[in-house]
This record gives sequence, structure tokens and C-alpha cells, in this order.
Amino acid sequence: MARDGLAALYVRVGRNEDGDALYRERHDEEPGDTTVAIGAARAFLEAGDTTRAVLWLDRASGRAEALGRDALAARLRQKTETLRARLN
Repeated sequence: MARDGLAALYVRVGRNEDGDALYRERHDEEPGDTTVAIGAARAFLEAGDTTRAVLWLDRASGRAEALGRDALAARLRQKTETLRARLN
């Protein structure tokens, strides 16, 4: 979990590539959880990187669906669509 905080810090200070790479590692380490992907989406959204936030929400909704958490997947897809509308 400390590495999730480090990834968020990287994003906050503008080291988006480093943050993304660390979030990817953490996401791969936690195949039964959506927390890392949701945290990454939040960090990138707060940093103003809406494109990366959308990508992480897509990962989170896909993972939630794979885990049988359909209600969470639906909420995440709705948030993804809202953010995509901002990009257009």
C-alpha cells in the first residue's frame, strides 16, 4: 500500500509516467481487487490528466466485471462515460 501512495505522489508532482508505471505494477500484483485502478484514476483526475483517468477507470470497470462485481462495474462505466464527455 505504501507503493500506492508513492505512485500518487509521483502523479501529484508531475511524474505521470513513473506514477503510471508503478500503478501498473501494483494493479498486476492485486488481481482480485479494484482499489489500485480506482486510486490511479482518482490521482490522475486530480492532477488534470483526464485521459489517463479514463484509462484507469476502464481497467477498474473491467476488473470489477471480471470479479462479478456488476454494480461496481456499472458505476465505474458511468463515471468513465462522464469523463469521456469532458474530453470531447
